[in-house]
Amino acid sequence: MTVSRWERGKALLNTAVLEAVAEALGMEPGDIYRHPDTPSADALLRDQSAEIRDQAISIIRAIRR
Repeated sequence: MTVSRWERGKALLNTAVLEAVAEALGMEPGDIYRHPDTPSADALLRDQSAEIRDQAISIIRAIRR
């Protein structure tokens, strides 16, 4: 299977292949579906300390109320 087949819609990525591609690119599988200019909250907080993650979650919960 080649990338060309995925691009042309002739083949679909399965989970195992998607995970391998993401690993090769140094990213999480879910990040493949997002534009680089709009990272997910998970991507933004991935390398942060537990304290920073907890603060971010508290802020998000306050905003949602």
